[in-house]
Formats: sequence, structure tokens, C-alpha cells
Amino acid sequence: MKQVLIIDDDTSLCYSLQRVLKRDYEVSVAHNSSDTYKCCAENTFDIIFLDYRLGKENGLSILKKLLEKYPGMPVVLMTAYGTNQTILEAMQIGAVDYLVKPVSRENLIDVIEKNTRFTQRCGPDCFRIESYDFSEEAFIGSSKCIRDILKTIPLIGSTQSPVFISGESGTGKEVIARMIHRFSTDRKGEFIAINCAAIPDALLESELFGHAKGAFTSAHQDKKGKFELADNGTLFLDEIGEMPMSLQPKLLRVLQENQVERIGANHLRSLDVRIISASNQPLETLISMNRFREDLFFRLNVIKMDLPPLRDRQDDIKELLIFFTKIFSNKYNRDIKCIEHQVIEKLHAHSWPGNIREFQNVIQRAVIFCKSDYLSTDDIELDLIEKTGINDLYSFFEKKFSEKFLEQSVDYLEKEIISGTLNKLNGHLFNTSQHLGISRVTLNSKIKKYGLKSDE
Repeated sequence: MKQVLIIDDDTSLCYSLQRVLKRDYEVSVAHNSSDTYKCCAENTFDIIFLDYRLGKENGLSILKKLLEKYPGMPVVLMTAYGTNQTILEAMQIGAVDYLVKPVSRENLIDVIEKNTRFTQRCGPDCFRIESYDFSEEAFIGSSKCIRDILKTIPLIGSTQSPVFISGESGTGKEVIARMIHRFSTDRKGEFIAINCAAIPDALLESELFGHAKGAFTSAHQDKKGKFELADNGTLFLDEIGEMPMSLQPKLLRVLQENQVERIGANHLRSLDVRIISASNQPLETLISMNRFREDLFFRLNVIKMDLPPLRDRQDDIKELLIFFTKIFSNKYNRDIKCIEHQVIEKLHAHSWPGNIREFQNVIQRAVIFCKSDYLSTDDIELDLIEKTGINDLYSFFEKKFSEKFLEQSVDYLEKEIISGTLNKLNGHLFNTSQHLGISRVTLNSKIKKYGLKSDE
């Protein structure tokens, strides 16, 4: 039976809570700090309910001392007076939850069960994860499609040929590019990455090729471009399909001659750079739309790698789950030892439109808010639209919004689209406005309206 400690100077309240809980739990009470420390020294509690005010004593001070002596102990703050600031301070110190008096039996039991799952640690419904060991730089997966990709990387590394990586957003194209660089034994230089979609067209040329002092108004000194910085190393051109047509001939010349010319300079610099490019849209389609040069495509596409979306590599979900759980457990100082088997079933049922990036975010959120030493299906929060289904959006919004139905539904979608575009384009306002087909003024207004953030 779970052990519960109630700390409150109101003896009648303690008696009342003890009476309603004693059928299901072993309940002890303490009325001040000295009683509390004595009880904790003599017993092992599964959860503690702590009043904010204990006569002249401050519950937050007791909370801090309890967690210093018993780290990981679930402590719930109870208050009838506390402000939002009080609650925030308690959560910052380490309280797992808070209750506002008067407290119902249902609320008490709900909080107890939610925060004492650790007593069921690694039961038959779970599998342990301590024995799994991964490198943080690894590309996780052992499905056939991933094995076929990984076994080619050492072979590619032994060549000088350009590599083109295709795949949806979030599939891990840059991770693969970095692995190719690591396996390139003759590459002693740096791995330099640049997202062609995240830099305004007017600046992209200078970023790639550099400029000479005085080349334009703000060019106060010579600047090396990404090509020079990647000399004897690897240059990763992400979202190459977004490169403006005006720059593509200059890139083609670099690939043909292994030389680069800074803007405003009158001489060429020889380079030894391995080019890896990537795109989340088929370059063949862009060629047919006259948005990408065919001759440049042939230069880039010497070795092609296609990364499958996560929905096509379901066999890797368990490994990815364990990998990210361990990564974020270490990062956020959590002690997660096992995972419910049903978590994998829940993850398999999701289509993962955001691929590995979405998967990583889901597991990161689960680890941050997990209140025990194992992950359960309750910890896994998936996108509601995805769970409802794209063909049932009406039902989703009908349940979500009861007032101003149309206005709130449209605002919700608009916020998600703008937020997603900002995230995809690394917060760059000019490219986001271009992609959405709206003016910068309109975009700034909507960012302010929805409380979004950009990098500018």
C-alpha cells in the first residue's frame, strides 16, 4: 500500500484527508517542520502533500529542505492563499504539482496515482533501456533501407564525388552528410553547412563565395565565403533547390573548375572541397519548372542517396524511442529506466509527417514532463489534428472551439502554418513572407498577433 504524508497545521483538515484516503493508502500526518523531518526519517513515503503556510513557517522552505535530503520525492504543494508567483516558485524548487484548497477526494487520488507510478517500476508491461548504448552522432536505425544507406557511407567517403541527398524535411539529411564527412579519410578540413532557404538571395552570394573589401557599401573588410571556409573539408548545401537561378551558374563554375572568386575580387582561389547537397523537393520537378539548371543537377547528382520518411521505416521506431529517451534523460537529469510496450504501439499508429524531427520533439516533451522512472502512453502527446485525421478536421475544430467557431479555427490554422514556416526557414522573415506569399508588414503583424518568434 502506498505511503502518503500530509503536512498541514490544520488538524481538522489532516483528520479529514486521512479519513478519506485511509481505505486505499497508508496515511501519516505532520503539523510542522520538526514533525515532518521526524516522519521522513522513520518512514519511506511515496508522496507528500505540503501546505504552503504552516503557522509562521513557510512551506517553500520546507519543500526545499525535503528535496535536498530526498531528491526525486514527489511533493505536492497545497494552498488556499498562494498566488501564481507562489506556485511558480514551488514548481521551480521541484514540486511535482499543486492543489488549491478545498481539495476533493477525487483530486487527491488523481494526483497520488499520477505522481507515484515509480512504485510500479519496470514491471511486466515495460522493457528496460539501461543496456542500450548509442553514440549521439549515430544515425539510428537497423531497418533494411537504413542498413543499405549506412553501408554505402564508407565507400562514398573514399571518393571525391559530389553527393546529393533527397528526402522529406526532418529525415536526417544533415546527419548523413556529417557521417560522410567523418568517413572521408582525406578530408582534414571543417564540415560547413549552409541552408540556402534561410538566407536572403541578396546575401547568399556573399555567404557562399565571400567578398573583397569595398565590393559593396557594407563590405568594410575581406570576408571568406563558405567555400573557402570548407577548403579541404566538406560543404553541405541544404535546401539547394531554393538557390536562386542567378547564383546557379557561379556554383556550376566552382564545381567544374574547383576555384572560387570573391565578390569584387579579380582573381580566382583554388579549392579542394567535397560538395554534399540536399533537398526536400525533387530537383527534377524544379528543372521542369525552369527553377533549377539541369547541368548543375547533373554535377551535384553524381552519387544520390534517398532517405525514407519515418512512416516507411517503422522497424526503427523502438530504437529511436530508446535513443532519444536516453539522450534527453541525460540532458534533463531524469532517471528513466524503462518504457511501456504500449508506447511503441502508440508511436507506430502515428504517420509522422514531421519525420525524425517531430519524433524527437515528442520524446523530448515526454521526458521533460514524465513524473516517474518510466515512460507510459500518458506521457506521449501527439498532434491532435493527426490523431483526429485530416478528413475529420471539422470534428476536431468543433470539439476544440465552442465560441467564434470559424474565427478561432481559421486563426488556429494560420498560426500553425506561419509557425511551421518560420521553423522550416530558421526564423528568417524575408524568406517566410516570400514562401507564404504575403508582405513583410502582414507577416510582422501576424507574428505579433499570435505571439510567435523569429530570428530577426
